[in-house]
Amino acid sequence: IRIAMTSDKLGTFSMPGEEPDLDIRLGMDFPSRSGIGGPREIFELRTMTVTAPDGERVPVNRLVDFSLQPVPSGIVHADGGRSVTISARASGDRTPLGITDELRPKVEEMAKNWPAGMSYRFRGEAESSAETFGSIGQALLMAVGLTFAVLALLFQSFRQPFIIMILAPLSLIGVFGGFAMLGIPMSFPAMIGVIALIGIIVNDSIVIVQVTNDHLSTGLTLREAAARGASDRLRPILTTSITTIVGLTPLALSSPSWFPLSMAVIFGLALGTVLALVVVPSLYVLLTRGNDSGLSGKVAAQ
Repeated sequence: IRIAMTSDKLGTFSMPGEEPDLDIRLGMDFPSRSGIGGPREIFELRTMTVTAPDGERVPVNRLVDFSLQPVPSGIVHADGGRSVTISARASGDRTPLGITDELRPKVEEMAKNWPAGMSYRFRGEAESSAETFGSIGQALLMAVGLTFAVLALLFQSFRQPFIIMILAPLSLIGVFGGFAMLGIPMSFPAMIGVIALIGIIVNDSIVIVQVTNDHLSTGLTLREAAARGASDRLRPILTTSITTIVGLTPLALSSPSWFPLSMAVIFGLALGTVLALVVVPSLYVLLTRGNDSGLSGKVAAQ
């Protein structure tokens, strides 16, 4: 029966020259198939016969009952259990994560009526995107830690690197708020935009803190130095932010694939620029207040 239902490869016939070798197979020829292999019509199964041990040829329909049932083309296992894969192609500009978020509540509702032992899992691009986000998150944490260490060495302080780095998570409020307002799902290009945004925002904070330190060393009070540092860098920071936002706008409208990346930088930079001119000087005054007398004495000694 197995030979009748399929074709077994017995060997290979070597062909001369560069011609491909021929497979030698054992099987049966059915009218519904143009070569050896299993039947494709149920009436062909009813005409099959098998040879009993005593030599008698017995029709197959005396041994089995035939019925038509939908079955998978193959049994696939995942994590030791049988699984069925459902795949589809996305239409429009939706991302895999956006489609997954849309399907998840519907599948959860369907899963309530499934038999015990059945479960589901989103795989494919959604799974690979989740793994990519995890890798990017680890790399981002490492980059933030190394940046903090370098700033601590340059400024000889742990407070000022904290003032500089605090603006990075605050600028993400603009990213998440803008994405929620426009209904943009968080995707891999958006994460790349977030990383670029953090680099831009950190540079603005470094400039403000450095200029404030320079003013403080000239004998100005702490409040005056913080105010002068923000006011002196107001025009360069606003100019840089505006030109960046204007330059990214055509890129955001040019292709759906660039839209999340560009909008992450635009939304985060729009809020981060305002916060840089307000939060950084304020934190500088608050966190340096305890060292105000020490700094004044150092300036007087100079």
